[in-house]
Amino acid sequence: MQVLFFIKYLIIGVLTFIILDSLWLGLFMKNYYFQHLKNVAPIKINLALGFFVYLIAVIGFLLLIGPQATWQQALLKGAIYGFSIYAVYDLTNLAFFSGTWPVILSIIDICWGTFVLSMVSLMISIW
Repeated sequence: MQVLFFIKYLIIGVLTFIILDSLWLGLFMKNYYFQHLKNVAPIKINLALGFFVYLIAVIGFLLLIGPQATWQQALLKGAIYGFSIYAVYDLTNLAFFSGTWPVILSIIDICWGTFVLSMVSLMISIW
């Protein structure tokens, strides 16, 4: 993949991820996450680190999977990637915060990760 295409895909992917995740976390599920996580640890958001999470996730996607030829491939491979990284995160939290990390939150979060990264993959592939 040429450097300019990589940069273009990186920008598209990170922007898509930030927009969708901001809507999800800031609008639709804000109170739900805060309500369920307040017993696990104090919530203090670090936007700079959050940006690096998006950046690393999209770089990983581009290096491991890359843009797809069809929208069906993009959705499928993005969903598999999203499921994988969100499942690792959420199941690790279930293992380490056993009894305090809500199972339902992990299920919802894994579903979200599957969806959001399939959308990131689709946007990268159609642009």
